[in-house]
Amino acid sequence: ETHKLSNKDLAEALQVSSSSMNAANNSFEQTLALITAGTEITQDASRVGNGLRTISMRIRGLDEETGEFDETLGNVKNDISELTHGQVSIMENATTYKSTYDILKRISEIWYTLTDKEQAGLLEKLFGKNRAQIGAAILANFDAAEKAMQKMEESAGNADAEMSIIMDSLSYKTNRLK
Repeated sequence: ETHKLSNKDLAEALQVSSSSMNAANNSFEQTLALITAGTEITQDASRVGNGLRTISMRIRGLDEETGEFDETLGNVKNDISELTHGQVSIMENATTYKSTYDILKRISEIWYTLTDKEQAGLLEKLFGKNRAQIGAAILANFDAAEKAMQKMEESAGNADAEMSIIMDSLSYKTNRLK
């Protein structure tokens, strides 16, 4: 049985994570999808929001408490590449980070090919010791994030189609009135 995300839970998770997820190149939809995936497993949207805030900052080498660059986190890019045998890059190009969603999606695709030690190392590098469980939940349930993205895309497509019908009808009625 999947956990139904209440508006209150969603609001809490978004309040905690939205600004840092946006700064880490995630769309609103990607953030919602990751919250959905993590909450289905943990049943705790607020903790998932905190976990997403943590990873979005750690990827960029920022201390989650101060928001300042942290030397100990500065090598995350190389650590992730090393732990995934060069299969995952956190960079889109030399100056732009990939979205947290895209990074986690790629990791989820190779997750079960990694050793337990590599998985643990990745979780700690990305989420820190206190939030590693959140990362494991999201990665183990990443198909839920993809389904959520698909549903949002379909919903947007349906809304666009409905609006097109309304506009066509309005245009028709305006022309007829003229």
